[in-house]
Amino acid sequence: MARVVFWILFSFLSFYSQAQTREMEEWISYTKNHKDDSLKAAYLNDLGLIASDYALDEKVYVDEALHLSEKLNITTEKAKALLLRGILQTKQARYDSALINILNAKDLFAKRNVPADIPLHSLYYFSMGNLLLPQGTDNDSTVHYFQSALSYAVQTKDNYLISFCYAGLNTAYSKLRQSDNAIQISRDYIRFAEKTNDTLILAKAYQNMAASYQNANNKELTQEYNNKFRSFLPYLKSPLYQWLAVHNEALALADERKIKEAISLTMEAMKIADEKLPLVKRMETYYLTGYCYFLDNQYSESIKYLLKTKELADTLHAKEYELYAASGLADNYAGLKDFKKAYEYSVMQISLSDSILNEKEKINSNYLFVKYQMAQKEDRIRQQEATIKQKNYLNLLLIGGSCALLIIFLLSYRNYRGKQKLHKQRISELETEQKLNAAQAVLKGEEQERARLAKDLHDGLSGMLSGVKYSLQDMKGNLIMTGENRQAFERSIDMLDSSIKEMRRVAHNMMPEVLVRYGLDAALKDYISEINKSGIINIVYQSMGMAKKEMERSTAIAIYRIVQELLNNVIKHARATEVLVQVFGENGKLVVNVEDNGKGFDTKLSEGQGGMGWKNIRSRVELLKGTVDIHSSPDKGTAVNLEFNIA
Repeated sequence: MARVVFWILFSFLSFYSQAQTREMEEWISYTKNHKDDSLKAAYLNDLGLIASDYALDEKVYVDEALHLSEKLNITTEKAKALLLRGILQTKQARYDSALINILNAKDLFAKRNVPADIPLHSLYYFSMGNLLLPQGTDNDSTVHYFQSALSYAVQTKDNYLISFCYAGLNTAYSKLRQSDNAIQISRDYIRFAEKTNDTLILAKAYQNMAASYQNANNKELTQEYNNKFRSFLPYLKSPLYQWLAVHNEALALADERKIKEAISLTMEAMKIADEKLPLVKRMETYYLTGYCYFLDNQYSESIKYLLKTKELADTLHAKEYELYAASGLADNYAGLKDFKKAYEYSVMQISLSDSILNEKEKINSNYLFVKYQMAQKEDRIRQQEATIKQKNYLNLLLIGGSCALLIIFLLSYRNYRGKQKLHKQRISELETEQKLNAAQAVLKGEEQERARLAKDLHDGLSGMLSGVKYSLQDMKGNLIMTGENRQAFERSIDMLDSSIKEMRRVAHNMMPEVLVRYGLDAALKDYISEINKSGIINIVYQSMGMAKKEMERSTAIAIYRIVQELLNNVIKHARATEVLVQVFGENGKLVVNVEDNGKGFDTKLSEGQGGMGWKNIRSRVELLKGTVDIHSSPDKGTAVNLEFNIA
């Protein structure tokens, strides 16, 4: 029974992993094929955050997101791109540039206090902790930053961001040699990951726990969690984690001085890195291979791989790996008794070490300066508040009783006006609620009547006409008619046939069976397909995130009627040849865009003296508590954007 449950679980994880990969591919496709807009900038930033897990170059997506958000002046996405760039620059040991980008991002949202900025707060604290960690000068602040990042991430309910922050806090504890804390946060990470049923997050949680136990020198539990991590590899479809499993095993074997087995695995890791991974992973594998050959006293082979490491490190501006390579080369040439080259690389090692230390001192001084400025600013604010408080107290004493009486009078008057305002507001709310209830009742009655008429037409009158048709056809075989009468008889049957088809079409439009059975996405595809078959106009339909979108039937019908009415308006009035209909479902929201290349119109007409069609559209949008945004001008077509909360 346990084996059956195991295979059911991993079948589910395999399916989930494939669905996750498809979602990422949809994001990539959207960023390549759609126009520049805020949604595209958001997708680019999301790809920049997760790119490394899929062996993609995060810099490409982050740079494009920053360029697009600056071009369109999208503050939130610009701040997110700057923070992601800061995290990336910290990986490259470009600490000063990283700090500049992080602080510039903070300036964009620091004065705002809106829920939409919670992910930015999380990424800000993560990037600051990530920046301070390699400096090693303020460990308490480093841990505090990562803990704050995780706290904000939990509020977002974004599983990937939460996972990202758990991994960051675990790395911080590990590098600060706080093994017990690293193991505890890894346990919390695994508990969270198991609730998500996300293959990638589960694998990362187990890999973090394995690393925590390895740092604690617990080989048995390290092996146990490494095995759990490896069990997910067939379902991840990620060359990065295939490489990581082999690379880590090679490192463990090297530490155990099982050099031949370790080198065999580094060659396997190198093949994966060369074919599918960014240069940075190739560099790390070259260095590990050189390290293994050095342990085996094969100095010439070690030098070959360390030179490749140095070359890639120079290309990637990875100074720390340049330092590691120079140190290893010095040791290898010393082993070969080539003391001249050993000395040259020792000098290079010292120079690189000084350069890295200077960079760290620079960032530390900049960080301390910023911290000092913030403290000074807070002190000035407190002093100003104290001064204002003292002045206010003296003014109150001087004004005395007359001011008190005036305040009482003003408060009484304000209270009276406030009650009046609340009373009017309540009346207005009741009137609005009554109007919405009336509109809801009318629309509900209208849909019920449509359904009843559609059923009566389809089941009643359509059946009767079909019966008449079959009776006439039966009579045809029993009657003797002239050629002319036979032609007239045939025309009558054809007209009857056309009437039956037309009646069924009308019944279908009144209440589409596809909508009831298969949902909004299928109904819209079917409806647009029928229009395209008629040749009246060419309509392109696009949908995203609708495959598993569930909504109430009344909501789906109302949105279907809105799109139907918009397309009717285009066909009747716009003189358009092309129409684009887009439907997107994401985070409990449904967005509908209808754009045409027609003659356009004055949008004020739809607000004031618009026809019954626009009134029906607006009443349905109000009923669903949605928003409608219309952009149109003469000879430039029309774009209608609708947004609904359907969670």
